[in-house]
Amino acid sequence: MIKDDFTKLEIYSIKVQPAFDKLSLDIIVHIFSFVQPLDIIPVRQTCKTLSYASRERIVWMNALRRVCARHGVFAPTFPIADMTVLQLEHSATSPTRLLARIRRDLPTGSIQPMCTRMLTKLPATSAFHDTILVPGGRFLFTRSPGNIIELWDLGFSPDSVIRLIASEFFQDKDIFIVYIQPKGDGLGILVIVKVELTSNTFQYEVLEIHPSSPAPVFRRVGLLPFEEPSFAVSFTDDLFVIIQEAHVTVWNVVQDSWVKWQIDMEAESAYGMQCVKCDENLVLVNDNTISMWRIPPLVNRSINPNPPIEVRRPLFRHILHVPTGFDGSMMVSRIGWPPSVSSKAHPFHFDVLYDQNDLTTTLGHHILHPIDNDVSEGLPSCFPLFVGETCNIPSSYDNSMHQRVEWLSPNDMLYIWTKNSDIMVMLSTLSASTDVPNKQSSGIMWKSGLNSNAYPDTEFCPFSGRACVMDRQWEFSAAAEIRVMDYLLPLSR
Repeated sequence: MIKDDFTKLEIYSIKVQPAFDKLSLDIIVHIFSFVQPLDIIPVRQTCKTLSYASRERIVWMNALRRVCARHGVFAPTFPIADMTVLQLEHSATSPTRLLARIRRDLPTGSIQPMCTRMLTKLPATSAFHDTILVPGGRFLFTRSPGNIIELWDLGFSPDSVIRLIASEFFQDKDIFIVYIQPKGDGLGILVIVKVELTSNTFQYEVLEIHPSSPAPVFRRVGLLPFEEPSFAVSFTDDLFVIIQEAHVTVWNVVQDSWVKWQIDMEAESAYGMQCVKCDENLVLVNDNTISMWRIPPLVNRSINPNPPIEVRRPLFRHILHVPTGFDGSMMVSRIGWPPSVSSKAHPFHFDVLYDQNDLTTTLGHHILHPIDNDVSEGLPSCFPLFVGETCNIPSSYDNSMHQRVEWLSPNDMLYIWTKNSDIMVMLSTLSASTDVPNKQSSGIMWKSGLNSNAYPDTEFCPFSGRACVMDRQWEFSAAAEIRVMDYLLPLSR
């Protein structure tokens, strides 16, 4: 009888042994590819097999690659082959840990940087006019007096030494950095620069650079002269879009092909318009209207230097709301470069500020919901879908140049703006029902020590939790230094 009981106990113990002990390491590594990076770490507490597998270098290399692709991070940001396992863990879990820290600290009224470095130039009289932080937070473009564009390597870790890796001089020309986009190979960056030739003429020049190459240099790869003012531009998938008073120009900067077509709207409606390319369509947002246009076939500029302006109709035009204030509405710029497609798993978000009847400001949240359309080219590939709104936005259109928005998750939106020379941040979490208000909290992200008329210019990477701030004395003045602030510290054992 005792022997039979022990036999049953032995059989039972065999049945409940962890199945992972029977799996090969390759299979476990593959299973981890379906697990969120931050959820891999607690798995170490379950058994020795999973604890060992979760510390494998390949697990975190794969995790970092997946997260970078999902968040649109510039691939050379992380030298994955040379990083330690702990560095890989830190980088792969950064977006989730940043969101957790914002949720924890922001209700107290502020979120403080964990580490601050200063970027200055010699001689000390040198200054900075503009900055653009490449998604991932490692590379920073600056425009300096003397019509100079520079590229800096801030490092992927807060303890990295900042170094200048390339610069380009435009002689006797006033320049502005308009847009940056990754090249098709994922290793280079295309930079659109607006060059003012005279008071009435200018041109767009395209530069390319590979920051991770042994000797990075700027190389001119395209040029487009223009004699008419432009009101909005967008740059996605090698397509540079220019909105003018009555027509749209789409220029492929790599193939040097283009097309123009007329937009059927009042001339004054072009002011303040913003645009984004999604799939093979162009989405225009202005005032209270969103419209989608099919991009026609492009023609080579060398063959057809003056293409006829086509007359086209939008695939759809949709009224977002009825504006009540003088300023109407405005689409808030996104942080980083916009995605080129909108999928059901990762839809393209766009957010519009507009005035309410009670004189408050509301931020309406929309997505471009994709449509499975294999029937007709005349039908849109996606349509705008309202997903919620954040009320009582403590901002104004006066600070429109200093407002940015980014979605940290499908339901969590980060909104950054300037108030009384301070940098403010709001986290808004969409509720499950549009009848229930969003959960939101706001506070100070960085407090300026200058006068209330100062205009700090902020670049922020929601992936790495890094901000670059130019503390200007006045709105259009140059800044003597750039503060590089990290809101996350590396993981430690």
